[in-house]
Amino acid sequence: MIRLVLHTIVAVAVVGTAAAFALTASAVEGDPQSGNGHETATAEQPIDLVGRRLPTPVLKTYQALFPRHHVWQSSKHGTGKQVKYELIIFDPNSPVVHSQRVGPAYVTTLRNYKLIVSNSGEVIHEQQHPIADDAVPKAARDAFDNWKRQFPERFLLRVWRAHQAEGAERLFSVEVVLNAVEGYGATLKADGTFVKKYTDFN
Repeated sequence: MIRLVLHTIVAVAVVGTAAAFALTASAVEGDPQSGNGHETATAEQPIDLVGRRLPTPVLKTYQALFPRHHVWQSSKHGTGKQVKYELIIFDPNSPVVHSQRVGPAYVTTLRNYKLIVSNSGEVIHEQQHPIADDAVPKAARDAFDNWKRQFPERFLLRVWRAHQAEGAERLFSVEVVLNAVEGYGATLKADGTFVKKYTDFN
């Protein structure tokens, strides 16, 4: 009898929790400023509380360019068709922090990046940030692979980064570290055209 009562209490608690969560999700889903409330929190990946309130076109662009990131701050500028959103984005799973001196103070924050997007989801400015190899256009990867054949195959670190200045096209930069003092890299367009190459060998 005691075991049956305990099971009943647990079942009621679970149902009550589920109902409360459903009510919260519905309230957010009906919010015209949210991303329709489709994101679900987990123990490993908490809800992106600021990002989910962005207009859908802005949310889709941000999530495509910065997967598994969150929005720390969102600033809306302009009116009508001139509206744009300035987002400060961070990776909640990254251990990297950034420190700098601001006036007399020494400030440390999570490593973050700036993204400016129009109300329709068009990218205006994208601060340089790391991306996965498979997020680099194939033409850019192939052009770099052909150029790098002149260098040693073994390396300590290779990082691709994407960035876009206002009024310019999106670029892809790659940095290869061979050892503590040697390395090389390049910046390319999506079509594989080189914008810059550099080497650092002793």
